[in-house]
Amino acid sequence: MQDVGEAILIADLQGKIIEANYKATEILGYHREELVQMHAKQIHPPEIHQKVIATILETAKNGKNFIPNILALRK
Repeated sequence: MQDVGEAILIADLQGKIIEANYKATEILGYHREELVQMHAKQIHPPEIHQKVIATILETAKNGKNFIPNILALRK
C-alpha cells in the first residue's frame, strides 16, 4: 500500500481514518499520525461530504472496490 502511486485512505464504518499511505500524506499535507486521528469529513469540503459517504457505502454494500477521484482539502 505504501508503494502505490495513488493516495489511499482507509476509514472505519464511522468514518474515522485508520490508515493512510505515503502518497495520501504527500497530497494532503498531513503526517500519517495526524490523518489517523481525523474523521473522513475533515478532509472533504462540507458540500460534498454526504455524497462521498453515500458513494462509499453503496460501493461497499455491493462488494466492489472503491477507486474514485474525490475532491479533498489540503492542510
